[in-house]
Amino acid sequence: PAQRGAQALCMAQLRDDAGGSGGGGGLTARLLDVVRNVGLVRGLSDGSALATGLRRAVDKPALIGAYLRPQRAVLDVTYGAAAEQRLDVVPRRSDAAAGARPVVLFFHGGAWGSGTKLFYRNFARRLSDEVDATVAVVGYPVYPTATAWGQVSSVALATRWARSPAGRAVLGAADVDAGVLLCGHSSGAHITSLSAIWAAEDVANAGFGDRDEDGDEAPGLKHMIHAATEVTVEERLAVLPDGFVGLAGVYDIRKHYAFETSRGVADVSPMKPACGGSPKLFDAMSPAQEVERMSDAAAARMPKVLLVHGDSDEIVPYSSTNGMAEALASARERAGAVAASDASFIIEDVGHAEVVTEIAFEEDETPSVDKVFPLVRRFVDEFLAEQTR
Repeated sequence: PAQRGAQALCMAQLRDDAGGSGGGGGLTARLLDVVRNVGLVRGLSDGSALATGLRRAVDKPALIGAYLRPQRAVLDVTYGAAAEQRLDVVPRRSDAAAGARPVVLFFHGGAWGSGTKLFYRNFARRLSDEVDATVAVVGYPVYPTATAWGQVSSVALATRWARSPAGRAVLGAADVDAGVLLCGHSSGAHITSLSAIWAAEDVANAGFGDRDEDGDEAPGLKHMIHAATEVTVEERLAVLPDGFVGLAGVYDIRKHYAFETSRGVADVSPMKPACGGSPKLFDAMSPAQEVERMSDAAAARMPKVLLVHGDSDEIVPYSSTNGMAEALASARERAGAVAASDASFIIEDVGHAEVVTEIAFEEDETPSVDKVFPLVRRFVDEFLAEQTR
């Protein structure tokens, strides 16, 4: 219900925005709204991604077999009530006797309006092998089924599920106890970082009132996870991740909207309606700005962070990651809580999708494979070392 309410709010705001985002006139704006809202943009985007994947797989038929007959994966595990709230789990190869390792919950991108966990099965398998961790690819409703606010709610629900008895049984209780790390690509990095920020604020201030879909104060975590009763301290802590990895993420919606406008894609991108369609909501849905506004107590509660971006990214400029890193460092310093494993890297000769696709299609000796994997592996290892000191 909260997701449907947020969607209705965004649509009402779009109807009030007679000129549209590109100055093309009311009729053009309404037609573009229809294109977005019937899921046509998602169909085209997902179809293109599927076609690209099939072309790449022709040269590597073993990838098709690994995808169709996953040897280790546990598929379509339910973590929420929505049809899309399912996840695929790839257990780590290493023996549990060697010691517990944190689990990774991965959230795909897709401009808030496309993408599916089905595209990331091979990516999860290779990430699991390289990082030596159990990886879950989390599916979630996208626009127009859910706004960005609703997508953040899915992140919170999945994080809470991971620590529930059901999640511990699937992911491995010892590994869950070692840590739950969120990882997101593109818009997936946006929603996972927002969930972490809001959860930190909620834990620090015991239900401070996170932003609801109207950009106003809401009754804390209870609103985020649609709880019927008051949320306990344990439940608040269950939604706070232990670490966050952002790959080519969007962290300032107002700035990214200006960038999309300069590229001529703002009217077809789901971002504007998914993020509320107004400057007020753009700011409320911007992780970098939320970090700047967060309390010192919340900044001290923020999980460890790794941000990675390619300098050849033409979809999301790497200035997005630089801005988020600066905002986070400032918040940490203000709170007197500097995290030793916080890190931000801009990688040469890496574009937007390559951060994921070169890994998924088992490319070798590429900047993404040679540099992203080691960074994530080092982040996980450092996180684990810090927990065992």
